[in-house]
Amino acid sequence: MRGIAALLVVYFHFDLHIVHRYPDFPIPPGSFTDYFVLGYFDLGKFAVGVFFLVSGFLIPTTLTSPGATLRRYAIHRFFRLYPAYWLSLLAFVATQWTFDRGALIDWNNVVVNLTMLQKFVGVPDAVGTYWTLQIELIFYAVCALLFIAGRLQRREMVIAAALLGGLVCALIRYRTGKSLPVALFIAVALMFVGDGLRALAERRTSVKRVTVLVAAVAAALIPIALLAYRHEGVRYVLTYWVALGTFIGAFAVRVQIEGAVRANRIGRLLADYSYSVYLLHGSVGAVLSSTVFAATGSITWAALTMLGSTYLLAYAAYLCIERPCIRLGRCIADRSRIESLRLLFTNRVI
Repeated sequence: MRGIAALLVVYFHFDLHIVHRYPDFPIPPGSFTDYFVLGYFDLGKFAVGVFFLVSGFLIPTTLTSPGATLRRYAIHRFFRLYPAYWLSLLAFVATQWTFDRGALIDWNNVVVNLTMLQKFVGVPDAVGTYWTLQIELIFYAVCALLFIAGRLQRREMVIAAALLGGLVCALIRYRTGKSLPVALFIAVALMFVGDGLRALAERRTSVKRVTVLVAAVAAALIPIALLAYRHEGVRYVLTYWVALGTFIGAFAVRVQIEGAVRANRIGRLLADYSYSVYLLHGSVGAVLSSTVFAATGSITWAALTMLGSTYLLAYAAYLCIERPCIRLGRCIADRSRIESLRLLFTNRVI
């Protein structure tokens, strides 16, 4: 699901910004893009919704595994996110220099973006797709706080708080027009739905409780989206409903999917590179593809450039940066455990 979602994000930005040059030009009414990419349905938000559900399915359970500590969790998350992110930011700067020599690079912006905390201090994202990473960081922080409080299993409480926060922000946004972070609360609710499904898979909760969670989120999306996004609210509701339904459907048939060896190999391949694909398609792939499209006018060559450059770079980034750094993070985190055991054993011997 993660690999497919990343591929859909690549297609979304290619179709919308390179083929149709949105928002400089309007989307043709009645076109495929109008119906399925950004019109009646939002393909990008669908893919991001799936990403959030996957994060919820994977991340909280790492804090319930034997030997889990806050330090190990923080180290793992840091080495999972930041090295590949820094590479994409470097690639963005290099691409801007090479293909858009007239572009003025705001170095203060770039330096702040290195922290991945830019939106929290009012600095814009260097690359548009970075906006979801700040939500991921908030989700990691929420999981850490729940772990400290011993409340990691209280996902119903977190979902209720997220939905209430989303509704309050949506109402204020409706009345004042201020762009409050409604998407953050929707994302947190979706993430903890994913956590609920993981708990169901591990028999730590019941089908009934998960059904109630899903129904509550699906119902709350209606007033939240309609108030926050007004005439676009129906599109948001439909998009997130389909993301929920797709993820739950994949969860329901996961045993059958696991039995398809070839599908699993392809899926794992796509999943391994998905984070770098997500980061690099906007900072490099889109720029190269746009350059090719402007020079040739060929959608085919532009699409091949987008896919080829993105996935080749993502493959190299995974092999040279992501995988080694993930292993390094595990070594650093586990070294403290090994050292503690060694000291404990030494003291006992003494």
